[in-house]
Amino acid sequence: DTYIWDQSEAATRIVEAMVRAKERGCDVILLVDFIGAQWGVALGTAGVTRLRELGGEILVFNPLLGANNVGPAFFRDHRKILIADNVGFCGSRNIHAESCESGYKGTAEFYDVHARLRGPCVRDLAEVLVDSIHESRYPLDRDPGPAPPPVEGPGMYVQVLESNVRN
Repeated sequence: DTYIWDQSEAATRIVEAMVRAKERGCDVILLVDFIGAQWGVALGTAGVTRLRELGGEILVFNPLLGANNVGPAFFRDHRKILIADNVGFCGSRNIHAESCESGYKGTAEFYDVHARLRGPCVRDLAEVLVDSIHESRYPLDRDPGPAPPPVEGPGMYVQVLESNVRN
């Protein structure tokens, strides 16, 4: 789930990883904001097409027209969530060249931060992702799954709070 998504090297690498996950039999969902994905143009890459062909779910939040329009044009999805296996990531990092370092052929114009989460809080983050899917009006129902086990050793308590203007 992300807001800005472009056709950068970073986006290409992420889609390639999603394709590999789908080929392994994983459930793969890519939810991007319509305006943040350059009016949907950024989803026209070979990698996204391949992911769709393999059965990956490509969802666009609040396109300006159509059945999945959920409100006014200024109502956007600014969440940035990634869940892979029992690890979750959330924060401010978009998937575009301006947020990526030179190793991803980016310009690093923006300093975005993401947090890596492990343990039971990953299920809470998955519930927020499921809320984004429901909010986007796609007929896609996913169970966030069981909570991962607590992390061994020192750590901290994490509380994931859902932010949804409609609730």
